[in-house]
Amino acid sequence: MIKSNELRIGNYITAKGAIDPFENYLTVCGLEEKLITTKYFSHEGQCWQIIRNKDNYIGIPLTGEWIIKLGSENKNQLYEIYPFEFYIDDFGECSIYFKGHNLSIFNYVHELQNIYFSITGKELEIKNND
Repeated sequence: MIKSNELRIGNYITAKGAIDPFENYLTVCGLEEKLITTKYFSHEGQCWQIIRNKDNYIGIPLTGEWIIKLGSENKNQLYEIYPFEFYIDDFGECSIYFKGHNLSIFNYVHELQNIYFSITGKELEIKNND
């Protein structure tokens, strides 16, 4: 379960039990105490909004695939989105470095989006949607 105070407008999350490939990631567009409003685009280009109880959403695991989707290149388990470097170990844990200092181990895409915004003042958005 995601806590509402962990999220910001623009974060990427997913719905529990999502089957449709376009619900694999949803963009947060509204936050209330118990409800989260998200949107996604169908492959026809239609925008859909979904309002659900926050218990129906989970974080997207931070993987090399997602780091590439956010604009990085894979360099043998090492990724970079300036000013950050990421290392994903053999167990799937992602360590994030800023100017050579290990910030922490992050588990979810929205956590990376939040720290990126806190340090750079810019949104971290999908660049490569393959």
